[in-house]
This record gives sequence, structure tokens and C-alpha cells, in this order.
Amino acid sequence: MALANGDGIKDNQRSRNTFVVDMDEKLAVEHLLQDMKQLVDIYINLTTRRESFVAYQKRERGSRFIWLFQEAGLQ
Repeated sequence: MALANGDGIKDNQRSRNTFVVDMDEKLAVEHLLQDMKQLVDIYINLTTRRESFVAYQKRERGSRFIWLFQEAGLQ
């Protein structure tokens, strides 16, 4: 059990500490970090779009469809 948790063990031949890592746990953490990075990227994109929209509304007081076309790259 201690080895599965990545605890240090003493390597008598080389007289140094060696760590054993549970690969399933390592992969799970890597996937979690990737998911968290994607969520942060989505949040940044949504915030940037909201700021663009608010700036556009203040500048143009016109139709919202123009902004939507600009954001979609259709104009």
C-alpha cells in the first residue's frame, strides 16, 4: 500500500531515495489538469467575447447582429 501511494523507499545498492508512482493515478491527474486547462481557456474566451460585446455596444448602439457576424468571422 505504501508503494502504491508514491512513498519513498531506500535503494540500498545506490544509497539514494527512489519514488514509486501509481501510473493510473498519474494519468488521472494529468487528465484532470488537461480538463482544468480547457475550462480556463473557455472562461478566458467567454470573458474576452463579453468584453468585446460591451465595448461594441458602447461604441455602436446599433444592431447586435453585426457583432455576431464579426465574432463568427462572417463579415
